[in-house]
Amino acid sequence: MPLSSPFSAALHPGTWLACWLLVVGWVQVLRGAPLALACAALAVVCVAGARGRSVRLLRRLLVFWVMLVAFFAWGTPGEVLWADWPRLSPTFEGLAQAALHGGRLLASVLCVALLLEWLPPARLVCGVYALARPLAALGFPRDRLALRTLLVLQEAERGQLREFWQHCLQSIAPGEEEETAPSVVLEQPAVRWHDFALPALLLAVLVVCTGRLA
Repeated sequence: MPLSSPFSAALHPGTWLACWLLVVGWVQVLRGAPLALACAALAVVCVAGARGRSVRLLRRLLVFWVMLVAFFAWGTPGEVLWADWPRLSPTFEGLAQAALHGGRLLASVLCVALLLEWLPPARLVCGVYALARPLAALGFPRDRLALRTLLVLQEAERGQLREFWQHCLQSIAPGEEEETAPSVVLEQPAVRWHDFALPALLLAVLVVCTGRLA
């Protein structure tokens, strides 16, 4: 269920999204026991607060996981696991790489499940819109980015994401003008000092933890 505590409501959606990006980036540098602990902790949180969404995401990525394991396990040179069948055997180094990248992918997927479960689509899009503000100075259309993100999230919730992208690809035919985009009003909460302090504090903590784990 979406977060509704006074603490979460006091934070700007962009703050939550920035913290989420920091955590996802941090797990990409973990390996070994720290990565396993991070996956275990995220799994516990997902079971408690985003079980259904986590299961759905993991099921959708099952085939990709199998391909990832096969790619690294059988495609990485090293010491073979089955000495009697060297040509059919995976390698120890390949299995280690498969576990590493598979664990990082697992942690990322669980983070995505938590983000989608805890932040309603409207607040999530507000966060995307806020974080894309520096790009607006370069002429990047952040309003279109926010609109398309909201539409994708809505169609994904209804399980019609494939139909949505097919409609987007077919909506502009040669000689025809682009359809008028629907009007969407995004409520932007005020940005306060703690919206800058929390990501900075989290970044400092992650840097210190990374240094100690290295």
